[in-house]
Amino acid sequence: MIALSFMFAMSMALANEPVATKTDILDEMTRRLLDGQMAPGNIETRLMALAPAERFEVIMFLRRSGLLTGKSLSVDRLLTMGSDTEVRH
Repeated sequence: MIALSFMFAMSMALANEPVATKTDILDEMTRRLLDGQMAPGNIETRLMALAPAERFEVIMFLRRSGLLTGKSLSVDRLLTMGSDTEVRH
């Protein structure tokens, strides 16, 4: 029961968390680049909250700057409308 309550509280906290804009993400990623850090582990989820056109712009910045490496996203996934927070692997 405690685990269920915890999961509900976490989902409510995430639901109330403001969605970052393209500018917010680019600003944060620029700071990370200058600090020598990589993109956070939840970057795909955050990208999927953006509109597809904005998502492409951020991905281009992340790839060119070296902050986004590894497995690429499929075109179908990239074109999915925003607010899809499920990460598919």
